[in-house]
Amino acid sequence: SDWSFPPSLIAVLEVTLPDCSVSIARYSGTPLPPTPNLVYLNATTICNSHPCLDFQRILLQSPRLRTLDLGTFREGSHRDRLGSSRPTCFLRYDPQLDTATGKNGSYPPLQELILRDIDWSEAAAMAVCKWTCWSHLRRLELRSGEASKLLNLLLPARETLPSLEEFRMGMKYVSSESRDEYVVLVSQFLESTASGLRGLHLEAPWESLLPMILEKHGPTLYSLAIHDQPSVQEEERAILSLDDVVSVSTRCVELKHLSLDLDSEFTLRGSQSSEVRTYPAKILCPYV
Repeated sequence: SDWSFPPSLIAVLEVTLPDCSVSIARYSGTPLPPTPNLVYLNATTICNSHPCLDFQRILLQSPRLRTLDLGTFREGSHRDRLGSSRPTCFLRYDPQLDTATGKNGSYPPLQELILRDIDWSEAAAMAVCKWTCWSHLRRLELRSGEASKLLNLLLPARETLPSLEEFRMGMKYVSSESRDEYVVLVSQFLESTASGLRGLHLEAPWESLLPMILEKHGPTLYSLAIHDQPSVQEEERAILSLDDVVSVSTRCVELKHLSLDLDSEFTLRGSQSSEVRTYPAKILCPYV
């Protein structure tokens, strides 16, 4: 159900606990008063234009916000079927505010940005890139939505995201042509980071990306998750070969977590031989 944040509570917190940080989960778009000590916001809403744009007012009123986790309700979701998800008047983008604050004027220096089921138009991507303070961002997660237009504007990543340490992405595409273009774009993004990533989670066609990933990011990776698209049939799903596993173990010297797709018997085939070798599974954590 919708949840309203009582303005009086904000006032009490500001006076009685001025150093207390505020975290809000499952925010649904109801009016939120200025919250200077807001450090974490998780929200899933129906917006008037684009989630990142419609949260403009909250961002301008939250100078300490460090983690922003935004999602949209998918068409046909439970809330959508009930007809209870409607855009709110409170969440609305005003371009004049961006003009008044100037580039990166009063927007918080986010450290973590998680975007779920959000598709990007070129206009929305350009607007967000103009005002978002990306230089402090350490974690960027793009789940399920079509984000190629945003990624393209973030190239080269070494300039737009100099502090990036963790990148997670679930690729969304509608055809084999768009898939191939997307893979090239993701490759360009990963190749252009300022330094090696500590965490990389991909839910995408990863086979052509693996050599570059190991070369660029292998020595610094603590966590690596690579999975094919959920829509791919199990018998067609890409799995690591024995040579791939050896390459990962050789290049990723700091790796603490590895998540990948294997067949039901955990059988790995080497590229140089038809011999089938079976290994016991240790810890396989599915990408969430």
